[in-house]
Amino acid sequence: MRCSLMLLTFLGSVTTVYGTLGRQADARDARTATGTMENRTLALKEQELAAARTEATMECAKLGPRCVAWNARIDRLTADISKLKPVSVVPTG
Repeated sequence: MRCSLMLLTFLGSVTTVYGTLGRQADARDARTATGTMENRTLALKEQELAAARTEATMECAKLGPRCVAWNARIDRLTADISKLKPVSVVPTG
């Protein structure tokens, strides 16, 4: 009787620890995926901003009619980027 009670207690403890570790791993994986996605979005916005600045420089140098539109796009991208922040992603291995 005593041995079976100890066995049940041990199995319950192992099950609890296994479930807790699984939830922690799922939460870590979700944070990593979210961080990776946010970092990728930030990198794409920065590339788009660099391209817009190049186009604005070329258009405004010619005093072209789209200079104002390019500057508005730069302002919008800058505002979008200011809302984003890089996220530290710890690689799993």
